[in-house]
Amino acid sequence: MDETVPTPRGLPFVGNLFELDGHALIQSLMRLWRELGPIYRLNVLGQSGLVVGSQALVNEVCDETRFEKFVHSALINLRPATGDGLFTAQNNEANWEIAHRILMPAFGPLGLRDMHGKMLDIAGQMLDRWERFGEDAEIDVVDSMTRLTLDTLALCAFDYRFNSFYRDSMHSFVDSMVSALLEASARDRRPALLSRAMLRTQRKFRHDVAMMHELADSLVADRREKGAMGSRGDLLDSMLLGRDPTSGKQLSDENIRFQLVTFLIAGHETTSGLLSFTLYHLLKYPEILRKAQHCVDDVLGSRLPTPADMPRLDYLEHILMESLRLWPTAPAFAVTPIAPTRLAGKYPVMPGDEILVLLPALHRDPLVWGDDVETFRPERFEREAVARLPPNAWKPFGNGQRACIGRGFAMQEAQLVLAMTLQRFDISAVDKNYEMKIAETLTIKPDGLRMHVRARPRDDTHDPAYRQNKQGAGSSIGSTQSAAEGEPLLILHGGSTGTCETFARKIAKQARQHGYTVRIMSLNDGSAELSNIKKAVFIIASFEGEPSDSARKGLEWIEHLPREALSNLDYAILGCGNRNWTRTYQAVPKRLEAALNKAGAQPFVPRGESDAAGDFIEIVEQWITGLWVALGSSAISVMSATQLEFLPSLRQAGMSTATARCLDNTRMTPEQYRGYHKHHIVLELSPTLHYKTGDYLCVLPSNPPETVARGLRRLGLDPETRIRLHNSGNQDWPVPEHESLPVKTILADFVELEQPVTLDQLRLFATRTACPPEKAHIERLLDPALYQREIMHPRIGTLSFLERFASCTVGLAELLPLLPPIAPRRYSISSAPEVNSRRCTLTVSVIDDAPASGTGRHIGVASGYLARLVKDSALTVSVMPGSTAFRLPEDPTVPLIMIGAGSGIAPFRGFLEERMQQKRDGLSVGPAIMFFGCRNPDQDFLYKGMLAQWENAGIVRVFPAFSCPDQGTGQYVQDLLVQHAGRVIELMALGGRIYCCGNARTVIPGIEQALMELCTHALETSPAVAMRWARRNIIQKNRYAVDAFS
Repeated sequence: MDETVPTPRGLPFVGNLFELDGHALIQSLMRLWRELGPIYRLNVLGQSGLVVGSQALVNEVCDETRFEKFVHSALINLRPATGDGLFTAQNNEANWEIAHRILMPAFGPLGLRDMHGKMLDIAGQMLDRWERFGEDAEIDVVDSMTRLTLDTLALCAFDYRFNSFYRDSMHSFVDSMVSALLEASARDRRPALLSRAMLRTQRKFRHDVAMMHELADSLVADRREKGAMGSRGDLLDSMLLGRDPTSGKQLSDENIRFQLVTFLIAGHETTSGLLSFTLYHLLKYPEILRKAQHCVDDVLGSRLPTPADMPRLDYLEHILMESLRLWPTAPAFAVTPIAPTRLAGKYPVMPGDEILVLLPALHRDPLVWGDDVETFRPERFEREAVARLPPNAWKPFGNGQRACIGRGFAMQEAQLVLAMTLQRFDISAVDKNYEMKIAETLTIKPDGLRMHVRARPRDDTHDPAYRQNKQGAGSSIGSTQSAAEGEPLLILHGGSTGTCETFARKIAKQARQHGYTVRIMSLNDGSAELSNIKKAVFIIASFEGEPSDSARKGLEWIEHLPREALSNLDYAILGCGNRNWTRTYQAVPKRLEAALNKAGAQPFVPRGESDAAGDFIEIVEQWITGLWVALGSSAISVMSATQLEFLPSLRQAGMSTATARCLDNTRMTPEQYRGYHKHHIVLELSPTLHYKTGDYLCVLPSNPPETVARGLRRLGLDPETRIRLHNSGNQDWPVPEHESLPVKTILADFVELEQPVTLDQLRLFATRTACPPEKAHIERLLDPALYQREIMHPRIGTLSFLERFASCTVGLAELLPLLPPIAPRRYSISSAPEVNSRRCTLTVSVIDDAPASGTGRHIGVASGYLARLVKDSALTVSVMPGSTAFRLPEDPTVPLIMIGAGSGIAPFRGFLEERMQQKRDGLSVGPAIMFFGCRNPDQDFLYKGMLAQWENAGIVRVFPAFSCPDQGTGQYVQDLLVQHAGRVIELMALGGRIYCCGNARTVIPGIEQALMELCTHALETSPAVAMRWARRNIIQKNRYAVDAFS
């Protein structure tokens, strides 16, 4: 029999509006929950909805076969900012599923592991700032955590630095975000007519949305304009380049904008609240604080945390989970029935009815959490206790397929920051009598919480032994005792984050080394092949207890097979999951195992369980070792010199390459020149190659002879020793199989010798180093922060590193598979095909430095190679199209503004050569100016004579900037821009296009700052307004382009 839901007494027209405090909505709902019970109805301004707050009811509405997400009105009010982004998209909007599939891999275990170093970076900035303030300073906890989480999200996801800890006020994005969230929430409590009548408030909301969109657009524009798409491998690259594996579609520019704003809001606002509430509880419960600090000391001592440490800091994770229980920072989500149904068997609900899940109430259900629900007790989340919880009792990250995509990111960041804070500081409350006050927008945070921090003494002698990351048996170095002899092996994967496919490819590579003929496919695509195969390996994960899109159909197909249909199949399953999601942990791998067994298949190795909350890399390596043992193959060991594996070089990389011939190679700088020497190189191209002005020439170089000689000397090799390369037929090789090659040729032409040392190389070197101090030094470099600081930042190359550690006895056979194939280098073409389409010129700056470490000189691989070319030398090249924005306008009368320094003159020489040819052909050409930076007018004023001829012909006006003249004060191109601002503005007003070419770190930032100062002065406005004007009128109209190089 149907029952009526309890409802507070209301008033005409407004209903229960006055039951709700506009500044404390969640607290108002909690008060009503305490008064009315676990379910009640609210009627506000004609809108009705249910509120539920018990585990029994929430468990029911979390059933996705009966209920789906309801985008409630406060979120709808936010849609002008976030549109159909992941958080505010309606269920029927296609972009949600497309974006979810594209972006999920970025937040998988491997993606999160890659973000660890950047998280350390930002956390270190905050803690360093606190330490400089001293122990008497009052730390505004929420302010610090907001800066921290905003900067961390931006750096990890978009490779962008807000630098919030280097400025007094918060970034304007935060002000606009908070204002927009408050207004979205306030509109929910106002009649629509009143909201429309509040014109000033509406204008402010539109301004806030525009400011957030402006930042999002600038992130995209910066990545595109600098030609950096695909180079970062981060979330923004996934948005710009990712393709939905199901539909094949990519994200539109509008949806990318919405996703960026969504992540910038949701990715930091809730995590900052989590950390703030957690610190409040630690200040309130000193025993828990001491226990947490002891945990950190035991695991870390005074060194920085590594990804391998996170599982051992489990007490901190329990603290964070308990904090989320009491104060879930996204405190509610809403669902609606898919079809008419009854809630709890007695409350009828219809599609479109809003049912609000009130998380602080759910998390205080005494039937689940006991009578001490208001007590902060982290032990509730010990593994055994979590296993006893009923389903859907703890839901801080939402529900099902619409749950928070970034929950792993948030928990990893919070755990790491908490560990580093407790490691470095003793904390105490400023106000010992502080009582919790909640600040609400669409999220909740403590209000007015302040603390003191006192630096703890550091004693490195008490550090626990550093746990070396073992090189698993599945390492890519080594050889195999082949037992398979061409036997087919099918490897099927199914996951949402890319982790399963990564492991599948790792196993496939090793399987080929073991002699198997391998096919690797998704479970959906490969399940039908199981009837025709004898051995199969499955790598599969659960998503909220369900298979991923790439595995769902395949799993269902297997489950519907008749008994004994796969009786000839032997199989192995590696399950990927996270033990923190107790109810669904390994659910799909177990389901697959049951289906295969029912169909008569036999396991040849026990099912593996990879736990992302633990040391999952180590677990996977151990399982793979067992896999090969069970298949009768030995673990991969150190390979002999007759079994070398090479990765594909450019010649096998699918690029269209051809041969060019050197016609001339002229050094343009004198012998006494103190900078990098500059060369002008003329090449004759193959008839198959065609280029346009503004294109690049990719050159496949050879290592410098000096570097090759160092490598031979360090490895103790005779340069004429020949090595024969054997292949099982399953690998791509850069040379013909079985051909013997001199070892000097392999080191010169096939591998990079001075790319920065990789972690895999460090692990190998540690196992081959006899001297204990040297071995300990190498092992310490496996720490992500030290690795970034001591290897990546100074770019210590592999060979230079080996020269520093004399006791490392690594051999050629072990080293070669870990060296990257030699890669092509890209150079801007400095000529125009309109003059001679068979010839092109390059302007090359030849790198020749003292080394960061090691011996000899640091000689640029490609620039040194090009500098050594003599007449008639042959080289392997290909043409790469330049940016569409970095082209001459089709209309030759459009004015040009070119700004560059050093070899950055290259594309502009091509532009001017084409303009000169256009004038010879009788076309009218527009005005052009070029600002060119160099050191000295008599040493490196490149193409000085030719530029003078073009000036006399009326093609260009050149403004040189000399940083080191013989007399007078030096200046840079940005100084000239300011001096000649009038001419620049004049050409911009005529529709001119601006082109910049130079070093991305030393040249381009100064140029762009000068251009913005110029626009600000010309428009007589603020820098922010000038930037918006420039983006709208210059950048978005392809009137500004950058060709930046490192």
